[in-house]
Amino acid sequence: LKKRGMKYMGTVIVYSYLQAIGIVDDHEKDCFKYSK
Repeated sequence: LKKRGMKYMGTVIVYSYLQAIGIVDDHEKDCFKYSK
């Protein structure tokens, strides 16, 4: 992300990025989106 011009990368930004690219799955186990 820093290579793309971001000057500051906090924990929320990094966590949101990991969610967006599919590394982190925050859905509850009984959520219909969990298995996708």
